[in-house]
Formats: sequence, C-alpha cells, structure tokens
Amino acid sequence: MTIPKRIAFGICAFLWLAGGYGVLETFADEAGAAVKSVEVRGNREVSSVTVLAKVKTRPGLIFDQDVLNEDIKRLYASGFFSDVRVETEQDDEGVHVLFTVEEKSRLEEIVIEGNKALGTRQIRDQFKSVVGEPLDERGLKSGIKAVRSLYAEKGYQLATVEYEIDTDPDRNRSTVYVTIQEGGKLKIRKIFVTGNSVFSDKELLKAIQTRRDTLFTSGILDEDAFEVDLERIKYKYWQKGYADVEVTPSFHYDLGERKSHMYIVIAVDEGSQYLTGPVEVKGNVLFPSSDILSHTSMSQGAPFSRFHLRDDLNKIQAYYFERGYVNAGVAADTRLDETGQVVAVSYRITENNLAFVDQIRITGNDRTKDHVIRREMRLKPGDRFDGEKLKRSQQRLVNLGYFEEVTYDTEPGRAPDTNDLVINVKERKTGEFTFGAGFSTSQRFVGFVDVIQRNFDLTDWPHFVGGGQRVRLRAEAGSVFQDFEFNFTEPWMLGYPFSFGVDLFSRTYVREDYDEERLGGTLRLGKEFTEYDTARLNYTFQEIDVTDLSEDASADIRAEEGKAQVSALSLDLTHNTTDNRFVPSTGNVVSLEGGLFGSFLGGDKDFYKLQLDARKYFPFFTDHVLDLRFRLGIAEEFGASDRVPVYERFFAGGSSTVRGYNYRRLGPIDGGDPIGGNTLIIANAEYTIPLVEDLIKGAVFFDTGNVFRESYDFNITDLREGVGAGIRIKTPIGPVRIDYGFPLDLPEGEENDKGRFYFDIERGF
Repeated sequence: MTIPKRIAFGICAFLWLAGGYGVLETFADEAGAAVKSVEVRGNREVSSVTVLAKVKTRPGLIFDQDVLNEDIKRLYASGFFSDVRVETEQDDEGVHVLFTVEEKSRLEEIVIEGNKALGTRQIRDQFKSVVGEPLDERGLKSGIKAVRSLYAEKGYQLATVEYEIDTDPDRNRSTVYVTIQEGGKLKIRKIFVTGNSVFSDKELLKAIQTRRDTLFTSGILDEDAFEVDLERIKYKYWQKGYADVEVTPSFHYDLGERKSHMYIVIAVDEGSQYLTGPVEVKGNVLFPSSDILSHTSMSQGAPFSRFHLRDDLNKIQAYYFERGYVNAGVAADTRLDETGQVVAVSYRITENNLAFVDQIRITGNDRTKDHVIRREMRLKPGDRFDGEKLKRSQQRLVNLGYFEEVTYDTEPGRAPDTNDLVINVKERKTGEFTFGAGFSTSQRFVGFVDVIQRNFDLTDWPHFVGGGQRVRLRAEAGSVFQDFEFNFTEPWMLGYPFSFGVDLFSRTYVREDYDEERLGGTLRLGKEFTEYDTARLNYTFQEIDVTDLSEDASADIRAEEGKAQVSALSLDLTHNTTDNRFVPSTGNVVSLEGGLFGSFLGGDKDFYKLQLDARKYFPFFTDHVLDLRFRLGIAEEFGASDRVPVYERFFAGGSSTVRGYNYRRLGPIDGGDPIGGNTLIIANAEYTIPLVEDLIKGAVFFDTGNVFRESYDFNITDLREGVGAGIRIKTPIGPVRIDYGFPLDLPEGEENDKGRFYFDIERGF
C-alpha cells in the first residue's frame, strides 16, 4: 500500500514544523526500547554535565516520550537556553538521544541613560537580572515596569522608560541600554467633579484621599489609591440608592518649562435612584417580625442599597446566633415594582433547632498553652450557644494582650443540633526588651531598661513562654528619680481562679527640699467574683528614709527626717465594664481602695487611706471618645500617730492630676514647699479624636481639683481649673502624652499664667 503524495508532503511539513519548535522525532519503533546514549550539542558555557543533570532521560532507562517532553520544559525553565531541540534515533543497541541547545547571551552591563530625578542605583535595583547571568527578557520587562511605577510614585506620570539589547554574538555577551525621558514632575493643581447633583463637589472630594498640591499635601497622584478613591465615590452613591452610578476620570496636563501641573476631572453619571419598598420577614416562628426588623436598617421609602441589604442579612443572622440558633439560615428576595425604581424586600428565614457546643477547638496558638485560652471562655462544651457569652469570651481573650486578632467560627458537631466552636487567634509578641532615654515633666531626664514578658511560663524550660504569667524587671534612673523593680503575677494560682503577685522595689525621689528613699515589697492576692468585679488584697512593707533636707525645709518635712518602717494592708475592689482593657471606648471603671497602715502590721506609722477612682467612657462618631474621671482620696491618722506622714499625703498639679499647674504645687504650701494634704478631689474631662489611624490622637481637656490640709475638710470653691490640648502617640516603648495646659485660677504666689507643657511616657504592665 502506497502513501499518497499529498499525505507524504503533509507528513514532511509536520516534521519540519516540529523541528522548528525544538522537537524532532524519528518514526522508529522506540516504545519499550532502552536509552543507549544521551548527548548535548551547542552548549558553550553551560557544561554538558549541568545540562544532563537537569534531564531525566538517561542511558539504561526505558525510553519514554512523555519524560522527554518534560525534559525539554525543564531545560527551558533552567533559564540558560533560548532554544532547545531534541533528536532521537534507534538502532540495534537502543535509542540515541541528542539535545541541541542555543544558550542565552550573558548580561554584561545595564546602562541607565537620561535619569535625574532617580538615582542610577535605585533604578538598577528594580531589575532582577544579575550581571554575569543569562539574560532574562521577561525579568527585564518586569524591571522596566517597576521603574515606570517608581517614577509615577515620584510624580513623573509622563516618564517614558525604554530599553534596547546590544548583543555581541562572538562573545555571547549582551549590554542592556535603558533610556529614560523623565518629563516634568506633575503635581495635581485641581480636581474637578462634573455631572453630580446628589452630592456637592465638596462632599465628594472630602470622601477621597487624593489631594491637590498644598502646603500639607504632596499633590502627587498615587494611581492605586486613586482607583480606591473612585470606589469610595461609588460607595457614597450606592448608599443613597444609586446602584447604576458610573465614575470616569480624565487627566489633563499643563506642561511648563519649570513646573508642570495635572488637572483631574471626575465625571459622574449618577443614574436613577432606587427606593426600598415594603420589607417583610417570612419563615419566622420563634420570634416576631417586628422584633427582628427592629435590628435591621432598611425601611420602606429609604434609599435601597445592596450594602445595607447585606448588612441586614448579617444582623438577622447574628440575632439568631446570639439566641442559640447557630444554624439558622437567612436569605433575601428582592422584587422591582412596575415603575422599576422601588425594590420590595423579603427576608426568608429557616430557623432550625437550638444548637449546643460540642467541642471547643483552638487554632493559631503556637506559644500560648490551650488551658490559658480555655479558662477565659465563658462557653463550655454542652452549653447552649449564647452570643453574649461568646462576645465576652472574645473580649477577655483580647484583654489578655497576647493576641493581635481573636475570631471565632462554628463547624458541624458530632451529634445532631451540635456545633464545634473554633477559636482562631493570631499571636503577637508578648516579650519586650526596651531601653532608652527621654524626658517627662514630673521626672525630668530619665534613662531606662525594661524587660517584660506578659505571657510568661515559669515551668516551661528553657522557653519560659505561654503560661499566662506576667514578669517584669525594670531599672530607671533620672535627674530626680531612680527606680528598680521586679514584678511577677500568676493569674491562676495552682490552677485555681485566684491571682497571686509579688512586687519588689527600690525607689529614690529627689524632692525640692529633701530626698526620699523607699525599699520594700508587696504581696498580692486577687479574685474575680463576677464577670466585671474583682477584689485584691495587698500587703506592703517598706522602709522609707528621708534625708538631705534643705535649711529652709518646712516643719512637716523635718518631722519625717530619718528612717521609718511603713506597712499596709489594703483591699481594692474594682468594677470594670470597658470594651477594651488597653484602649477603652465605652464602659466604666470604678475602683475603691482602703488601706490600713499600722504598727500592728509591723510599721511605725498609724493611719488609713480611702481612695475612689471612677471613670466613664462615651463613644462618639468613629473612634471619638469622651473620658470622664473623678478621684477622691481621704487619709487620716489614728492611734499613736499625730499626723499622716508627708510622703503618704496627697499631692496635685501636673500631667496626671490638674494640667496647667506645676507638679505637686496645688494644695498646702509651707515656706514655699508643697507638703500635701489629707483630702484630694480631682475631676477630668478629656475628648480624643483620631488623627493618624490608631497611631496618633488629638485631645482637648478640662481638669479641676485640689488638695486640702485636713481630712474630710474641703471647699468646692477652692478647686482650681485648667484647660488645654494635646496629642497621644503610640510608640514601641509605650503611649506618649504631650499636653499643653492653661491654668484658669493660679494659686497665690504662682506667676506663670501662660500655660505649661507636659510630656510623659506611660508604661503599663
């Protein structure tokens, strides 16, 4: 049987084309034959050993066409070759395989031309190609794109970046020439909005982050951020029911010899507004429709928004979830009326049965032990799902300070009407070693070293992390204050819900007319009685030494000269309903502490102190918080003592009490020395607003208060007021507070009525 000429011609053409793409196969009966030899030709700098090491077709193995095809891909993927061909031939000995390769030229140099605004090294760093390695044109194009983006970020949107490759075939070396025409630096001169009637130009421009060139903004267009801005404009319209809105930008340039400007026109096609029609609930048996709809935001006659619809579905789902119906299903049906502008909404609910907790599974806790997380859970296996308890569990885990993020999910349980509760945590760094120097209004210049582990584990050798204990070692030295302290807290003593702590300290204060040294320690025992109420019993013993008195020190100070032993037994009751232990925005904290200081406890002084500290947080707008605080303190001697020691009295004035006044200068003054008092009244109001996300906040405040000499003896008309403003900065070493306060009623003898700066670093533990 003969093959027709046209078919034979087609076969030849196929073989020719196949060879052009790097594969030439002989029509020998190679299936099942062994590979006799594998050779490489055409390689100049890449050794044959290197080539053969990358292929899996080898002498002695059974020939496999699929493996050979993969070998070709592997050689291309190596990056060494611009062309790979293979020929096979079979004889009596087996199959002979020949790889013919064409090597890529080696990159010898990248030459940058025409750049002024960007440095040559900065541009060259955008290219992944390495001098001496095979030239990668794909990487070269990626680098060109990166350079263009870099110019755009700097305001050179019209910059052109081109490249040309010059190859020496004899040496197989290539030089890449990158030619740049920067053009002028473009700054946004003005942004126009057209076609808008629902929102004013001011409202739309306020919604976007892109700004024209001003003293406080760069005016450089960030293309990615601008795309997000266009979505922000659409979102405003979608919220008002304009689902078909289109937003189209155009750019216009004024190119000058010295300055070039960009004008942006944002064209808005608002489309028609859709309104919400009747809203109904179907399928609900357990709860009335009116109660369900009271938790949603969409109402008849209001603008229709799919974002609001989605939020309402989530709210209804949460409504059932909080009541234990974890597996309830919620869907929405929408229907246009005859006008085509009014949308009727129907929520379809499948309630299903109550769900109970099967297993509680925890993920993401690589360091924190499971039991540390489980003991904070308000839900236990076998409990009915309860949304409030679940939220409280989540908040308690956040308040530990061990996690950046705490989320939860549910999965089907092992039995009907049960679900596993999955707690997902993302751990944060809990250990810190910080050192530095700074300045505070009360402590002047100060240097410190601080070692903290907030998630310590005394039994986990050698890592000592993950057990929920807290340990701190701190040394601080300044011009008027020195502090060395050690703190340890076990929140669950021996596995029981009692906290135990030890504090050891050595402190030195350089006062105006004397020095004060304290050496001592505290034992703490605490118990959480309810979800929001705790009690703590403390015993403190310290030796206090008053030395280096000035010649004109007051009689109250001279009476305390020398060493004294002061011991105290105190009870602290705290009620805390704040939403976040570290950055509260709602809720309140009320603390009542009573301390008994007496010789019967091993000290030299007999007196008591009562202190009330009440704080309330009110949220306003987004992250705006009003913080109201009231403090009352009473101290009184008893027994053999005829006075409260000056170093245990109350003082006011300064950044932590009444701003606008000097540190400790409010209250009784004797011979120019502040000697403190036995009664303290302080009230503060502070309103904070975010300036830069959660990093910087602005604050305005009003403070009032004073200290009175005698116990239970005060006059409201003698309270001093101060007002001012400040900023709060979140830093790695702790929140920084910078305030400027103005006194409204200076004490007699004080002359500075222009205000005072306050600078403090808060270091919580």
